[in-house]
Amino acid sequence: MDRNNLTCTEDINTMSEQVVKIAYTQISEACPERKQKKRETWITADTYEAIENRGALKKIVMVTRLEWLKGRYKQQYRETDQTVIMMTRADKREYMEDLASQVEEAASRGEQEQVYKITKLGKPPTSRLWTRKKNCSSQKHRQSILARF
Repeated sequence: MDRNNLTCTEDINTMSEQVVKIAYTQISEACPERKQKKRETWITADTYEAIENRGALKKIVMVTRLEWLKGRYKQQYRETDQTVIMMTRADKREYMEDLASQVEEAASRGEQEQVYKITKLGKPPTSRLWTRKKNCSSQKHRQSILARF
């Protein structure tokens, strides 16, 4: 009887492993992929690549235990961090210059609505133009402002 009980429990264990494996595969197929962080429109692909390299270097610095290696990796991280900062500043400057030229073109054509949209709504996400009211979402607030013009 002990032998029979042992084979029964082994069969149950293998069956439960198969069921779990099937369940995991079905769930992983049904679940959407991990959400990517929304990319800013004004940052170029080269800058994003430099940001990813900086993140990889940061992980290496955190994992490394030897002090002399850690110092070398920290130096590399500092250099890449400075290049990322310079690249993002240049991208933002270029983006703002592009917005200014768009505003100038719209103003020369006499399109005040377009000028308003570019100056107020087209700013980079660092501006804190929209605040939420108690019972009013920011999207409704934007639409009510645009309806006035």
